[in-house]
Amino acid sequence: MTQSADIRTIFVNGLATGAPETVGMVAEAINYLAAIGDSSYLDLLPNPPLSKG
Repeated sequence: MTQSADIRTIFVNGLATGAPETVGMVAEAINYLAAIGDSSYLDLLPNPPLSKG
């Protein structure tokens, strides 16, 4: 569906910046792709901490 190796590299580099705006845009792009059926990048998103209770 997408050029996965190239896009993955862009996403990884964007997340590695640690800049909140950039990380947010990358997360939004990954979520968009997942919504249209390409879930291959979801592993790049951090898992939220589990709550106790």
